[in-house]
Amino acid sequence: MIDGFFRFGQVERAERFFKQMPIRDLAAWNAMLHGYCENARVDDAMKLFEQMPSRNVISWTSMIGGLDQNSKSEEVLIVFERMFKSSVVPNQTTLMCALSACANASSLPLGVHIHGHVFKSGFCLSVFVCASLITFYTNCKRIEKATQVFNEAVYRNVVICMAFLTGYGLNGRHVDGLKVFSDMMRASVLPNQSSFVSALNSCCSLESLDRGKEVHASTVKLQLGSDVFVGNSLVVMYNKCGAVDDAVEVFKRLREKNIVTWNATICGCAQHGQGMWAMELFSQMIRGLVQPDEITLTGLLLLRLHSGMLQKGRCLFRYFG
Repeated sequence: MIDGFFRFGQVERAERFFKQMPIRDLAAWNAMLHGYCENARVDDAMKLFEQMPSRNVISWTSMIGGLDQNSKSEEVLIVFERMFKSSVVPNQTTLMCALSACANASSLPLGVHIHGHVFKSGFCLSVFVCASLITFYTNCKRIEKATQVFNEAVYRNVVICMAFLTGYGLNGRHVDGLKVFSDMMRASVLPNQSSFVSALNSCCSLESLDRGKEVHASTVKLQLGSDVFVGNSLVVMYNKCGAVDDAVEVFKRLREKNIVTWNATICGCAQHGQGMWAMELFSQMIRGLVQPDEITLTGLLLLRLHSGMLQKGRCLFRYFG
């Protein structure tokens, strides 16, 4: 019942039901704790957690996971250390949440301590824990340790490769990141949406049009070329590499577009002197009832750098009042 109330956002009804229970077993306490966290009521969850007569690994993991989901990394680390002292053994999910918090807080000592526990407890066989370790080390700028975890991983699937690829990009190691992407393809580890976005971001940073086109070809082959997030990254990459024609072609082929798609294409056209295209796209945007934002305005401001577009640029600014 408690789970059902929380699932539909009926927090007050769940609270009333819980208070009226003649006997509250640990499962009921855990259900309340989990429900509060799922509804972003982490302060209420923390109060309840402190009132619990007893706690098991589910209790600790729910609290740690809830804090992590709500970007309270410092609190996660405090609760996790308390869990360790309580002699409750963390499970895979607990370790992943704690490593996520260590990554966000750049808490290297505690993360290294958790890595030791992962090794002793055998969780190093889990691809998800390994990916969390790679993300932790790359966030803490310890690429050599992330590489060690990657090389020692028993299984290398898209989750682990994705963590390593993203980590290289985060540290400006874009050539290495693209090598990981190429190795994935050769090993028949099929990239997902996020993998392509990271690879395209690296191509963009390197301004490598040839590599970008190779990645684009792979997205088409795997039928991800029409994905809006992959499409946005393709538009940005082509614009950064000066291939505005290709960027516009990607834009045209996307069935689904969001504000990022429109802005990236409009700004790219404006930056590369294609003012008429930028204005036509802006007109299409308005006709499609897509609300422009500050980035759209930035793209239009670039039009004023071209004297021939000055008058039309002024007309567009009237739209913004």
